Amino acid sequence: MKIIIIDPTSTSPPYCNYLSSSISKLGHEVCLIGPEKDIFFEKISAFDSRPFFPDYVSKNNFFRLLFYPLSLIQILIKVFKDNVSIVHFQWSHIPLIEFIFIKFIKKKAKVVYTAHNTLLFHGEKHLLRRFLQIGRELYLKQVDQVIVHTVYSKETLLKYYPFLKNKIQVIPYGQEEFLRAEEKEKFERSFSLNTKQIPHLLFFGQVSYYKGVDILIEAVTLLGDLDFTLNICGRPEIKKDLIEHMVISKNLSEKVNLDLRFLPNHEVHRYFLESDILVFPYRHIDQSSVLMSSFIYGKSLVASRIGGFIETINDHENGLLFESENPQDLADKLRVVLTSKQIRNKLGSNNIQLSKILPDWIGIARKTLDLYYDCS
Repeated sequence: MKIIIIDPTSTSPPYCNYLSSSISKLGHEVCLIGPEKDIFFEKISAFDSRPFFPDYVSKNNFFRLLFYPLSLIQILIKVFKDNVSIVHFQWSHIPLIEFIFIKFIKKKAKVVYTAHNTLLFHGEKHLLRRFLQIGRELYLKQVDQVIVHTVYSKETLLKYYPFLKNKIQVIPYGQEEFLRAEEKEKFERSFSLNTKQIPHLLFFGQVSYYKGVDILIEAVTLLGDLDFTLNICGRPEIKKDLIEHMVISKNLSEKVNLDLRFLPNHEVHRYFLESDILVFPYRHIDQSSVLMSSFIYGKSLVASRIGGFIETINDHENGLLFESENPQDLADKLRVVLTSKQIRNKLGSNNIQLSKILPDWIGIARKTLDLYYDCS
């Protein structure tokens, strides 16, 4: 089977690389369009990749909008020329244009869509983006199958789009590693793990409003009697100076370290190794790639009682859940794990065990292929 997997703006490159490479290992020819191929998958001969946009427009939003239909036309030509069976969208960016594109594609191939997010922009208000999302219902009616990662996501989509009932399937999100085994060994020989005397909290990921960094900062102001360090790391979608002002105004400069940039994988790996508690203070989530990548590190987790978190974190077994957007409740849960090494060890150990039984990427690829065949 020949398959095209499309992630136009490279929103989920690790996911796409793992999925594409795993499907290729099962004997199918995959072309990933959008993300660059991960160097660890370069030797898989049936796995190709190419950019969605030309280099000279890839970082300019106006030109990306202009070139979007042209890039889709190029994909359409490839579908007919190479006798492609499945076109799998990872995201929908301009549904009205994609709707027209899919109508032509379906003369030759079946179309699958993965709804990584069920609420547009996690409920955040972006006027231009919402305007571009006009036609989403038409788009969803046109695709042959829809993949979501959690039962929560399925129920949410069906609430808004009940016509999806017979073409929506839950396929779990896999675990993504920041470094492979050989890289980990080489990297970990190059430094000594912090012999810290106080616990380290970590928030890692794109720093967006929906991820609740402000809620986390409010919560740690309520823990002034405890010794700890909080690392907030990741590329900011919120203005840096707003986050910095919040930390300074709360007199948290000595406890909170801000590393607001895109971090290379070896630095992410180090932050995870040196942390004791991972915090997910989100306002909304379907499923989190950072959460799924964290289990193998054996850390305790504190997360909002929402969305896909409820399906992955068992309260008081492998993490603690708090009432979303409630800084006091978050502070109370953080106090529990900050003051008890025994509880931290228990939660962390259970996460290592969980990482061993979660579906691997080959299993996820097989489920995805079964869905592809159901389209045929």
